[in-house]
Amino acid sequence: MTVSISSPVTGAAITGLTTPTHTLTVDTPPDANAKQVVVTTLGGTQTNVRTHTLSDPFSLTVWKPKVLKALPSPNPITGAYPSVPMNQYAVIVRKGVYIDAQSVLRQMTIRLLIDVPSGADAADAVNIKSALSLLFGVGFAEGDDFSDLVVKGIL
Repeated sequence: MTVSISSPVTGAAITGLTTPTHTLTVDTPPDANAKQVVVTTLGGTQTNVRTHTLSDPFSLTVWKPKVLKALPSPNPITGAYPSVPMNQYAVIVRKGVYIDAQSVLRQMTIRLLIDVPSGADAADAVNIKSALSLLFGVGFAEGDDFSDLVVKGIL
């Protein structure tokens, strides 16, 4: 895997979080086809945000398929592909959150799944890269709007 998450990470600008930074420590991933980091130190103004503990997680895990699926051969007569398998990649963030005033913790999970058709990595890499650029650019630029969507239900 070429994913190398540098630390600290500067978070997106979000109301109530002034220049947020997250210092990461490499953690043991849940499987060999993953990389995982946990947030051990916070920077900027992040009042009441908690760092990672066993019972109150703050982690980020990046997954790749255990076995990459190849594009099958097309039908020699019709040229049609019988089926095009997908290679699924995932980014998962886990964060402990309180659900009531009595300090009951539950785990919030954010999942980003990326399904890439087999063969597209070789035949159309530039469009895969452009789509990911759009996704993460919008995610960074619209962090405040996404937080309003999830916290206030405003779309």
